[in-house]
Amino acid sequence: MQPNLKVNQTKLKKLTWSTMIQLKLAHGYFRSYLTRLPEYDSKICLNCDSNQNETPHHVILDCPSQSDIRKRTIQKLDIRDQNLRNLFLTKRGQEQLIKYLEESKIATRKWLLGLV
Repeated sequence: MQPNLKVNQTKLKKLTWSTMIQLKLAHGYFRSYLTRLPEYDSKICLNCDSNQNETPHHVILDCPSQSDIRKRTIQKLDIRDQNLRNLFLTKRGQEQLIKYLEESKIATRKWLLGLV
């Protein structure tokens, strides 16, 4: 029996693809990961006043600084589907996550440095 191999038809910019993978693996341009480096001494999100750790969950689903973009993208999904598992693993979730990442530019080097 031959394996059923399907090609993902979604075409993404390299930056969006790498940001998605970094967020999924929790290794990227956000403070909860970067505290491993000597230049970063705090995991706290500097983009909002919530005093929360800047984690993939926070920057995608919770950070108030991205609430307008989140309303136009991720929050179009049913409330039950607004979670990281759904955003990374379902086609509809991925579509909204891609829109969110492309509009917000979160978890990119320029975003971290405050250049976007």
